[in-house]
Amino acid sequence: MELSKIIPVSKPVCRSSYPDNPHSLCRRFDPPLLVCFSCKGQHLENRRYYYYCATCDLEFHRGCHLFPPRNQTPFSPSPPSHPHLLRS
Repeated sequence: MELSKIIPVSKPVCRSSYPDNPHSLCRRFDPPLLVCFSCKGQHLENRRYYYYCATCDLEFHRGCHLFPPRNQTPFSPSPPSHPHLLRS
């Protein structure tokens, strides 16, 4: 018996969408990821896929889609105390 028939599999949710109207993320293989919305990092060669929000046109590394975006400004302390901390 397939595991997906026993346990419902939900799609990951875009972190920039509202909780009452969540956007589903889809896996994307091509073209390569440009910039991750959460960590601002580039494409990682050893990763086969990344997540993409078609509604927001945002890309996320696998795993980064779980964290809120990191907002860095020239006036933000460096380095931040946590890599996934929101800065105002």
